[in-house]
Amino acid sequence: METAWRASRAGAQNVRVAGMGREAELRARLYRLAMRIAFPGPVPDVDQAIRLACELLTLERDTPATIDVAALHWGTAFRDAEPLIRDMLGQQQVLVPEPGTGQPELLGFLLRAFADGCLAWSEIWHRLLDLLPRWQDQGQAQRELMRLALELEQDTSPAGTAETIAAMRAAAASAIAQLPLRFKVETAFRITGRGTVIAGVIEQGTLRIADELELVQLASSGRAETQLTRCISIEVIAAPGRDPWLGAPVGVLVSDLAPEDVWPGGWLRHRRPGN
Repeated sequence: METAWRASRAGAQNVRVAGMGREAELRARLYRLAMRIAFPGPVPDVDQAIRLACELLTLERDTPATIDVAALHWGTAFRDAEPLIRDMLGQQQVLVPEPGTGQPELLGFLLRAFADGCLAWSEIWHRLLDLLPRWQDQGQAQRELMRLALELEQDTSPAGTAETIAAMRAAAASAIAQLPLRFKVETAFRITGRGTVIAGVIEQGTLRIADELELVQLASSGRAETQLTRCISIEVIAAPGRDPWLGAPVGVLVSDLAPEDVWPGGWLRHRRPGN
């Protein structure tokens, strides 16, 4: 199996997103920066992050954190710049796993980067292989992605390779939806007569009306606190009436919670058995 994967890597090494424009190229660089933060290895080069922020500003993709990163001094240590860089990535809609994040969240990050067309298969496959569950524990979409990856090494024509890569990206998108729900909380507010709306983004998994949920937040002591709630309705903030999709700003109307009980940085997940 390992030999086949190495062959797959060699066959896909030069596969990149065809016709990538400047916007797409900058988004790919954002994902590469996020991957350097999320996984062990050499720390990111802050000077490169500063250059990236400056280029984003020239395209009028200015956010508060992007402006702050662009204003950093050359040579700033990563430990000092990390909070700002993480904020910039989040504001640019690239969701970076938090420190101590579990395997499903890291897997979701890689699948999302590949499904969005931002990273090539050769950039993620070795980390993906380490994070995927055993074959007997994989979902249908994960197995389809693995089957296509082995098929990729058999493709010899550019057209065949491009077709297989496109199918792999579609399988990756399906695999994200099959992962456990993780909804990152950004803010909360009250709608008079209806209840509390938690606004944030779906990082992975699927959220449906009537789902039983847990709100997980870090207390001042550093311990995770969990509160139970229920999804009453869902609305995509930027596109009312559409079903929610990964990474889109979403408002979730919930029961039994007040806005002051919800803090930025927490997350919603499906209720676990016994809770």
